[in-house]
Amino acid sequence: TIEKIKEIIGDSYFWASVDETTDRCGRYIEYIVVSKLDSTGPSSPNLIASRVPEVAKSSTIGIVIQTFYEDDAVSIREAKVATFSKAVVSDLAYVKRYFGYLPGVIVSLETRVQRLIESEKIMNTIQEGVKQTPGLVASSVVTKLEQVLQRSLGWRTMVAVSDILGGQSTPLKEIILNSLELSNLKFCPLTSCEVERSFSNYKNILSDHTTNLTCENLEKYIVIQSNASCL
Repeated sequence: TIEKIKEIIGDSYFWASVDETTDRCGRYIEYIVVSKLDSTGPSSPNLIASRVPEVAKSSTIGIVIQTFYEDDAVSIREAKVATFSKAVVSDLAYVKRYFGYLPGVIVSLETRVQRLIESEKIMNTIQEGVKQTPGLVASSVVTKLEQVLQRSLGWRTMVAVSDILGGQSTPLKEIILNSLELSNLKFCPLTSCEVERSFSNYKNILSDHTTNLTCENLEKYIVIQSNASCL
């Protein structure tokens, strides 16, 4: 499977996305997904690794959290009480009125094989929507969103690349990529959704029988199964 992925990518540029999850056994799992960057069209993502780190504090945290009883969780009890609060009902109405569109917009941002230009437009839609929302809460959201995006070098780079691909002029000092590299970013994703989709495959595969596999053999099994439909 890995050899086939190497053949598909060859000497081409590719993007890689890394994320993590905790499985039903309390293990801390790291996933790596790659896909070929090609200006002529999108390529299928491929899972190349599913590893259990030798040292990971999050694994311990995950195991502990899974031992909690719902009746003992203060947050759950407080949440039940909060649902009867008039202030909370009013706040939820405000959120529904002005931020209710976000789930749908986020789903569209997660669309597979989407052009970078389209992804940036969706992000701009979110920013403009928040800016037009009244209230102190919205002002705080606008400030936080702008701070996060301004601090993100990756986001600023993707915006500049998107502008170039859209025919706009961008100072070259903002971009350290050549023309071939820029064109190959046409279908570069802005999210790590492909890794999240791999998590779903992993959880579907992980049955009572496969939990007895060693981490090394489980990784091989997951990689083969996850790539079966696209190789």
